[in-house]
Amino acid sequence: MDLVGAHRLPRRVRQHPLAGTRYRLDYAWPRNRLAVEVDGYGPGSSRQAFQQDRERQNALVLAGWAMLRFTRADVRRRPADVAGSVRRALGASRPA
Repeated sequence: MDLVGAHRLPRRVRQHPLAGTRYRLDYAWPRNRLAVEVDGYGPGSSRQAFQQDRERQNALVLAGWAMLRFTRADVRRRPADVAGSVRRALGASRPA
């Protein structure tokens, strides 16, 4: 996700560990408590993966984080829209 530099978004953390859990976030802005997950659909897609994604998302929300989800196709085909959504979410969140 090279949207950060191309769309002048604040620096993010990759594979950020969610404290108190075994989960890692694809991309995070910890100060704003915003997580972005980029989902693909392929051989790794299964009922178990689907279930685990929901468990991770619930843990994240219960820990006080906001979460945005995009597909890899979103990031490739609509990068300006994705960056705009991230920017809006960062603007709506309050730094910790």
